[in-house]
Amino acid sequence: MVGDHDLFGFTKDDSGTLIHDATFPHVQKALQESLEFQAQHGGIWNWRPSEPFHQEIKRKIMGAHSPPNGDPLLHFLPSGVLRAAFYIPATERLDSVWEHPGAATWRTQTFSGKKT
Repeated sequence: MVGDHDLFGFTKDDSGTLIHDATFPHVQKALQESLEFQAQHGGIWNWRPSEPFHQEIKRKIMGAHSPPNGDPLLHFLPSGVLRAAFYIPATERLDSVWEHPGAATWRTQTFSGKKT
């Protein structure tokens, strides 16, 4: 993977339901020490900012991954499946992008082909 990779959150089983990562300190530590993937901080979903400025930062980051105009997240399932998913604030879940066909504008921005 290329680019900036930030950890959004952890989900329960294959359900997409976001859970607090306090129960997974070993996972967070393993990601931070990995040579293949870097997650230098805890999941943004778990961040509980008290200052309005920081609350707005969190809202913008999370909203940038929600339909209808957001960019999908990479959702690594325990079963080994990788899916593109949107953050759904009302249900605190990650849903497959294919469950939101009206939010397909992200595909027009996706780069494919040879980089120059």
